[in-house]
Amino acid sequence: MPAYTYSFTIGAGYKGLQLTAILQGVQKVSTYTYGNLAQPYKNGAGVTEEWLTDSWTTGHPGASLPRLTTSTGYPQNFLTSSFWLQDASYLRLKNIQLSYRLPQKWVRQFSVFVNAQNYLTFSKFKLGDPERQVTRGDIVEYPNSKSITGGVNITF
Repeated sequence: MPAYTYSFTIGAGYKGLQLTAILQGVQKVSTYTYGNLAQPYKNGAGVTEEWLTDSWTTGHPGASLPRLTTSTGYPQNFLTSSFWLQDASYLRLKNIQLSYRLPQKWVRQFSVFVNAQNYLTFSKFKLGDPERQVTRGDIVEYPNSKSITGGVNITF
């Protein structure tokens, strides 16, 4: 459970131009990675670039990851440990919309808009979407989809 859950809305307008944004996030939450996310070659999976370039070797003793091996070759590399805890805090731009309403000359309302959802996420967590289910630390779940839409609103 995160220690802090927050969100805020920002809005500004000038004449017919309107900008609104919703930001949401959590702080002080950790997730425990294991299985496919923490063990190279688990279930026949490959390895990430980080495992290939930053695993411990005699020539690279200051590496951030243990020796590149299977869990059966060196099971002590994959013992339950706080080493595998990762910060899952994030700040996400959930929605931002820019719209322009033309003056009322021919119709009651004529406006155009562009809208983006889940467009930006700021997080130290690099193994998928930090907004994922934190109790499933063994897989990368599908992330929240990003979308950009646009449209026109006309009222006669």
